[in-house]
Amino acid sequence: MRRGRLLSPAILVGCWVVACGNGEAGEPVLFVEGRNQEASPLGVWCVTRSGSNLDVVPVAPEDTDARWGNVLMLGEQPWLFYRYRGFERSFAAPIDACELGDSVEVPRTELRWSNASPCFLAIDDLGGLAFGAPGAESVVVEPSGVTSLAWSPARDTAWYMRAESLDASLGELFVLESEPSEPDSDLDPSTTFVSDDVLDAVWTPDAEQLVFTTVGEAGVTLHTWSRSIGATVLAEYPNRTSIDITPGPNSRALLVYLRDSPEQYRLVSLDDGEKHLLVEDGFPSRVRWLWPESWLQYEPFEGEASLFDVTDVGSVTATVVGAPLYRLSPERGIAVQTPGTEPARLVSGLPGNADLVRDLPDFGAGWFSPDGQYWAAIDFAARDDGSVNDHGGLLLVAETKADGADWLVTDLGGRLSSLDGIRWLDSQSFVLMLSEAGGTNSIALVEYSGGSWRRTERPLPGQGSSRARLFMLDADPCQAIPIAPHFVVPGCASPWR
Repeated sequence: MRRGRLLSPAILVGCWVVACGNGEAGEPVLFVEGRNQEASPLGVWCVTRSGSNLDVVPVAPEDTDARWGNVLMLGEQPWLFYRYRGFERSFAAPIDACELGDSVEVPRTELRWSNASPCFLAIDDLGGLAFGAPGAESVVVEPSGVTSLAWSPARDTAWYMRAESLDASLGELFVLESEPSEPDSDLDPSTTFVSDDVLDAVWTPDAEQLVFTTVGEAGVTLHTWSRSIGATVLAEYPNRTSIDITPGPNSRALLVYLRDSPEQYRLVSLDDGEKHLLVEDGFPSRVRWLWPESWLQYEPFEGEASLFDVTDVGSVTATVVGAPLYRLSPERGIAVQTPGTEPARLVSGLPGNADLVRDLPDFGAGWFSPDGQYWAAIDFAARDDGSVNDHGGLLLVAETKADGADWLVTDLGGRLSSLDGIRWLDSQSFVLMLSEAGGTNSIALVEYSGGSWRRTERPLPGQGSSRARLFMLDADPCQAIPIAPHFVVPGCASPWR
């Protein structure tokens, strides 16, 4: 493996970013990232807050040929990654107190950035894999054949799969690790072979285990791998050719979907391999984790939804909740339920019951405040079924108690919201990006004051796109909840997707 020399120790310590900012007045609280087009310059703005005042500062490069870009929080510092017109060159620069630092060129191939620090894996057209960091010479890990990869949620560790042959659907699984190093040191990642005949792999949320499946003549085998133990067999599924695996929020249980007939949803303990059948003959239906709880929601194509409490894999309990739960409150046991044509409901008593607390105003997308006391929502001008409301979109706030008040904050007048919708700053204020059809953008601050909610807007200088993203500094961007399922919040795997 070729080694690379770190060229900018003033910016990086190994692959670990040096922290910046102290949270005082004038420090950024969020970034507005324009979803720009090839014909318009890159638009990224830094937003600071002092009381009810928002100040907006452009942080994009002055060069008007800069086009596509994303803000990412790597380690403890925000970075801007951007490409030039035509995608000929790509650059990265740290952002410190709304000021863009020195830019360094990075490979223009597809980049996958670490969740823990400004390190990346670059993939070329032949499946060649390289490990690098801004200001460092990249290290070639594999010359070709890499088909998939994923960084660990919390470490500079990634798995990648290399095709076993040109037409093979299975691959060889490896783990790549990079330890923090001293300034002006070499980038020297290590790789560990895990298994061959691998179909799929996924990290547990706590980053302690890698779960993967292999396929052989006898069927599918489920394995786990950890640094301390290595690879072990967790479960076997004879006569199966494909399964889907999804670790739960507590990293102790795994949802397994058996695709071959008869289709089933099963639960497997990651501690001891104990199994539990959840749903027999599971098509057409959906079973999904309700983060951050260890609850699974079963949504059949017809009939009522059920909630499985899988805190203890050995003692799974099921509760019929009726309509599917739309979103969980930060206050445990409370959620918003969407019964289709009926009013949305706030329910409590979960996971054992779904007791009505109150009905909620109609909405298209909504978000709880950090303390769960308020529900802020957008009722879009157009409904999911293609019909049109008699308003241009409404911004609403509701109290989450039985006799709580409702507020109509404003009619949006046909303006579009940011892709990730409402982002709460604290328990009594949130922000929302609003865009006119012609590309005029503003950021709205909505605050609770004097018994009601009031809105102030700050125009964004320069040109931007009509659908932008709000990037919060104190939140994991991968946990941002888009306004609709078909919108993708970028920044978790590759900033160019």
